[in-house]
Amino acid sequence: MHDIVIRGGIIIDGTGRPPFTGDLAVDNERIAAIGGKAGSGRRVIDADGLLVTPGWVDVHTHYDGQATWDPILAPSSWHGVTTILFGNCGVGFAPVRPHHRDALIDLMEGVEDIPGPVLAEGLKWDWQGFPDFLDALERMPRTIDVAAQIPHYPLRVYVMGERAICRPTAHRYHRGDRAHLQRNDGRDARCLRGDWRERWLVERGVEIISEASRHLTDDLKARHPEIPWSKVAAIGHVLRHACERVASDVRCTMICHR
Repeated sequence: MHDIVIRGGIIIDGTGRPPFTGDLAVDNERIAAIGGKAGSGRRVIDADGLLVTPGWVDVHTHYDGQATWDPILAPSSWHGVTTILFGNCGVGFAPVRPHHRDALIDLMEGVEDIPGPVLAEGLKWDWQGFPDFLDALERMPRTIDVAAQIPHYPLRVYVMGERAICRPTAHRYHRGDRAHLQRNDGRDARCLRGDWRERWLVERGVEIISEASRHLTDDLKARHPEIPWSKVAAIGHVLRHACERVASDVRCTMICHR
């Protein structure tokens, strides 16, 4: 008998082959069988007419606060997301000193429109350093997996204090302290590094948008032959240039935040 059987769903297994109808069995929290007719299960889920797919990995979320008090992390878990990542946009709540907690809440509210009163009510602040924050995340049982990166703004405030909030240029010794914390806290095996993953996402995004712009210009030429080709080509050039400019800015930001 299997632990869980998902019965009669439309399976999309992620390999690229066409969808097919069948069962999916789970034993010891691992997929044991895909397709065909599975045996009995301690728990049976009727998936007739529903899609059964691999879980989605959301690589940019703002559950930094909610992940410390909400085990379900809705609505992402409702939409099929099974792993979330946060911290990579620069805002977050660790590392933090007690007298800077409100500053981190204010920025999250201002940038991401997450209500400050909700954060103030929900955050327990049973951490200071980033490894302590990871400990707090691990203490909570949850329905989906979470991954975290060290956010830039809390790190800057932790090192520079009020000067970071007033946004002056960091002194050389502040940059050294920040790099030291990144190296040491970032060595924690639970801290997800973003170097090659984020660069790959940026580069792949450039390729996809550039290819889309070529298809757009070809389609435009086919549908509207009255438009001079020089103008169609100019549109494609502008789109590709804009895409490459954004990618360049993102690369620069990633380097500066590292």
